[in-house]
Amino acid sequence: MNGTLRQDVHADLDFDDHLDFPFAYTVNFFLDDCSPANGVTEWWVGTHHRGNRGIRKTVERLTPYILDEEIEKRRLICPPVRPTVPKGSIIIRDLRIWHCGVPNETPVPRIMLGLV
Repeated sequence: MNGTLRQDVHADLDFDDHLDFPFAYTVNFFLDDCSPANGVTEWWVGTHHRGNRGIRKTVERLTPYILDEEIEKRRLICPPVRPTVPKGSIIIRDLRIWHCGVPNETPVPRIMLGLV
């Protein structure tokens, strides 16, 4: 993402029932230094444990976006993180974790390769 747009908080799956065990991972390879300034992904730590019942914003969307009230409840327990990640780093994340893309506020592009 670049400019001023921000993704809605979402998970990368859409099942009627949230599986209670890890079944898929996304591996992110950071090909550039990433930080909050240049739009590192925002992650909601621990949300892969909570299930997805009742968290979709609309049934029309292909991605299960999280309801605003669920986001605010979670923010009180554990707010999101936007880490600084050096080039060459690898992050392995559970596919069920809430996350969102945020704007790159610099003129320099940042590249991250993601495999599921």
